[in-house]
Amino acid sequence: MICNQRVYSVGWPLWSLACFALSLGVWGWSGTSVQAATQSVMTDGHADIGVAFSPFEMEAHVHGGSVVDGATLPADQEFEPDEVVFLVAHARVAPLDNSLNFTGAAAGASFWTLPESFTAGVPFLGISSEHLNPADWVGDLTWTVTAVTRPAGAEFSMWVDGLAGPEVAVSTLTGLPGQFVLPVGSHNHFNYGFSLPGLYAVSFEVSGTHLNDGPQTTQGTFYFRAVPEPGTWTLAALAGVCVALRWRRRQAAI
Repeated sequence: MICNQRVYSVGWPLWSLACFALSLGVWGWSGTSVQAATQSVMTDGHADIGVAFSPFEMEAHVHGGSVVDGATLPADQEFEPDEVVFLVAHARVAPLDNSLNFTGAAAGASFWTLPESFTAGVPFLGISSEHLNPADWVGDLTWTVTAVTRPAGAEFSMWVDGLAGPEVAVSTLTGLPGQFVLPVGSHNHFNYGFSLPGLYAVSFEVSGTHLNDGPQTTQGTFYFRAVPEPGTWTLAALAGVCVALRWRRRQAAI
């Protein structure tokens, strides 16, 4: 179990569907599921996997002011867990010292990540309970990754870069469930690792004790797609087509 104390306290419009379909062809995605094809695509900017509490019930969601379906959101917006897929187009090479072998990537091999620190061009994804009032809760929240659906032979992992090396919160290579504890009202970031390209469905369970309503638990499955990094010209062409399709949609609405 890891307690990371570094605390920093829809639809699918036609143009978006066309952009997503084009990206499938350009980047050579394979095995596209019906689930992924109906989701908005988050490609850049800050977002959080978060929890909130309505009367008598905790719920999981995604919130952030990021780039979704090719457009920058004007302000933070919320999505249900199954309404968005995080695009993972950032690859790195596993170090030769095997310090990241829990990711499932062999030393010197490429794997895909959403980094713990901000990196332009990929989602900067946090874990957040900032929508909860710490005064209403007893102790911390426990976050558990209960299941990961992933490509054959692939592994998923979450970790933070500690002074003594990686502090592993979740690794399908070593077994699930994977668990970590974070304070109520906090906002934190992890590295997310994906050993092979493809679609990953990661199921989280969040539990805690409400001061008045007792033990609370919620679940949510969140989606990630690891893809080869697109080249500059590919990105430019894709952006141009997306802008054109969006402009046509606006003209049709006039």
